[in-house]
Amino acid sequence: MKNLIELIENTNKFAKPYCLATVIKNVGSTPQQAGARMTIFADGSTLGTIGGGCVEGSIIKKAIEFIITKNEYYAELIEVNLTDPVGLADGDVCGGTMIVLLERI
Repeated sequence: MKNLIELIENTNKFAKPYCLATVIKNVGSTPQQAGARMTIFADGSTLGTIGGGCVEGSIIKKAIEFIITKNEYYAELIEVNLTDPVGLADGDVCGGTMIVLLERI
């Protein structure tokens, strides 16, 4: 399979704008490690993953908001907390935190 950078470069030719989500820091148990990337398109489709589930769903929602704004470039750091006591008891969350850089390209 082509690496993610090649996929983004090829996609760049026909699907602007889009968002790139990159896990830049993780502490404790998280679904992905720093360096994991996901590309999000205006229709909600994605390439790659930053962990799935509610985490990924919230990042996709925010990315679509970024895509439809009029700004040419937009970036935000998003802290994802996976330490909810109820979720931990049910096994629904990992127990760590992640910092995700979301960039509109």
